[in-house]
Amino acid sequence: MIQLAVTLVSAIFLIWLERKIKARSQYRVGPPIYQPILDLAKLFQKQNLRSSLSNPLMNFLPLISLLAVVLIAYSLPLGNLGGSIDIISLIFLFALTSLIYVFAGLLSYSHYGFVGAKRELIQFFAFEIPFAFGIFSVAILAGTIYFYHPFPFSIVLVPSMIAFYIAGLAKLRRSPFDIPNAEQEIVSGSLTEFSGPSLSVFLLSEWMEAFVICSVFVDLFFGFNDALISVALSYMIFISFILIDVVTPRVRLDNMINLFRKFVIPLSVFGVVLCYLWTL
Repeated sequence: MIQLAVTLVSAIFLIWLERKIKARSQYRVGPPIYQPILDLAKLFQKQNLRSSLSNPLMNFLPLISLLAVVLIAYSLPLGNLGGSIDIISLIFLFALTSLIYVFAGLLSYSHYGFVGAKRELIQFFAFEIPFAFGIFSVAILAGTIYFYHPFPFSIVLVPSMIAFYIAGLAKLRRSPFDIPNAEQEIVSGSLTEFSGPSLSVFLLSEWMEAFVICSVFVDLFFGFNDALISVALSYMIFISFILIDVVTPRVRLDNMINLFRKFVIPLSVFGVVLCYLWTL
């Protein structure tokens, strides 16, 4: 339960932190620290509107996405807090959150939602391989499929760490990989037709997932047994995501595919092979 509470508080804090950093980069003051709480409360009070053409099943998607993130957060080691999960379940739950985003666009029967879902599905097939291989490489080196404590840093994990970091950017739809929800092109992508409580739950699950991915990155590749250090490093990883988001433009879909096909995926495969050879 401590991991879940830390994830929820961190998600709300990271919403404010991103807004504050982006505001400062544009010479603005930015919102007060309590603004994310007010925004979520305001969304919960609004009416949950839905197009007459949309599928009623889309109302359940935010809850499924939130449940998947909660299960991951509840099972995280997060330093020395003592969670436990096998890597197969971990990869499945992370994949589920991305596929829910795809179904959100398809079931909304919106042109913007359909384009966002199509882009997310293409991006999913690009980042999922290095994302999963980054976790597999640590499991090979540790000799176990159970993720119940932070793994110590090893130089042979550097290729997998780089591949996992880039895949994490794409999974979180951060610039330069914010292709599925490009506001200037397709409004909010798959979430265009969501409003009120449904939208607030979706947004909360996305921000919780952002902290969870940063925490998994820290526990897999840096391995500090102190919970405070683990959380602090997770914040630093997320700040690096924000800075990259601020300074990089969005790439085209074909350029993203070529980047993963020619560099990130081969790097992740090399990382897995290197870890396997290291254990011989």
